Amino acid sequence: MSLIQQASALLRQNQFAAEKLVRFLHHLSSQRARTPQETRAFFVAAGDWLADGRVDDLKSLEMVRVLVAYGKVRVRHRLVMGQLGERLTRLVPIFDRPVHLANIAGTFSTLRLPSPALFHAIAQRLPHFQPTAFEPVDISELLQAFTRLHTNPQISHSATVMDHLADVVRDRRDSLAGDQIALVINAYAAVGGRKDIVRDMQGTVVKRLGGDGPSERGREGGRRASRFFTTANLALILNSSAKAAPPDPSHEFLASVAGALKGYAAEDFNAQSIALTCHALSKLRFYPADLISYLCDMVILPSDPRPSRPSAKWGPVRSFPASSFPHHQREEATSPTTRDPLLQSFPSQELSNLAWAIASFPHLHQRVMDGVVTYVERHADKMPPLHLAMTVSAIGLYNSLAAVEHRSTVPDTFAARCLENFRAQPDQYASRGDLTDMMRHIAALEARLPLCDCRLAHLFFARYERCFGALPVDGHGDDCGAVAARIRARVEEGKDD
Repeated sequence: MSLIQQASALLRQNQFAAEKLVRFLHHLSSQRARTPQETRAFFVAAGDWLADGRVDDLKSLEMVRVLVAYGKVRVRHRLVMGQLGERLTRLVPIFDRPVHLANIAGTFSTLRLPSPALFHAIAQRLPHFQPTAFEPVDISELLQAFTRLHTNPQISHSATVMDHLADVVRDRRDSLAGDQIALVINAYAAVGGRKDIVRDMQGTVVKRLGGDGPSERGREGGRRASRFFTTANLALILNSSAKAAPPDPSHEFLASVAGALKGYAAEDFNAQSIALTCHALSKLRFYPADLISYLCDMVILPSDPRPSRPSAKWGPVRSFPASSFPHHQREEATSPTTRDPLLQSFPSQELSNLAWAIASFPHLHQRVMDGVVTYVERHADKMPPLHLAMTVSAIGLYNSLAAVEHRSTVPDTFAARCLENFRAQPDQYASRGDLTDMMRHIAALEARLPLCDCRLAHLFFARYERCFGALPVDGHGDDCGAVAARIRARVEEGKDD
């Protein structure tokens, strides 16, 4: 009988003391469970047991530990969470360290259980702490919690908290790790405003990169930067800066980050960090030719089946044989057996972001776009509709800007494969935001791509125009219904050709 089975038996027999259950829940949440379903089932049973009049037996810090345990295993037991929320709302004024409030706010926002009264109490309590009382991890957790909730009309005080945390960040910025600096910039980019704190963080990034700043080159520059940042951190910092406070292309911050990225070894990058870096550079209209060429070379060279070093934001993915880049090679690297180019193992979202970035760069990168077309030919039937529309539209944009005939932009079988995809996933993109984004890309298809791709657009509008016929697609008064009518007419004309 496993440990969880023994604990379940004690719970059923009502032989578990509340404080021992708290310790056991904490222990389980801190382990990598070999049987996650069994663990989740135990958390559900424990929640039922606690909610049966036993929450009041817990001390204040025990309530926090129970809450954090449920957050770690992602079990949203509404009954026990509701009782914990009510008790903790009354107890917030007695907590003497920000870490407890960060744990409470982080768990409730992660489990999507907004409690207006609880968050209002936390917002009132936070200004009573001095900036030095906040550990970097507390700042990260509070920023993430209130960023998730800033669009919730019930949590009207999130802007006040974000302003207070900006002062804390400024005071504690020298203590923040690279991933925390990235998170700060990303948080203030998401909520808008406070460009001052974003500029401060950009200055901190330049300071951390050190060395010769923008002129730093080669492996030593990458090693210096890697003490503070992963490539995923720097990619997120660039992308968030483009949204929050885009610097001038000649700004020292951009030159420093680009110089540092060129010094990282190829195995330090993965699909997400490459795609996000390119996406950010295109949004910033900053085109360091040697960095872009380095990133483009990565995605078309054969990849290494060994996992790369995990990054702070994303797990390990296939990386590159270091021997492909002799000037960035690590001393201990060996040449492994190669596989398909890394581009072919990209997730579809990263593929679509990379395609749009490549299409917007001032120099042509034909081999990368050839790889994008190959990806679409192989995976169109598995790509979500939004990513598919973005990718094909990017190919069309690349063709129109390049003024060259790209290799069979998309084969004639493409529309039929898309039809199967849409039929299999009719409700995958049912939110207004995703549909609006997709319509924008579909509208671009209308002008750029041949008839086979208009059939794709026609298919999309035929499915959704009844519900979303009046949604604008291009910001100029055009709407879904009007574009659908034009596409339908073009399709009908094509039948007569």
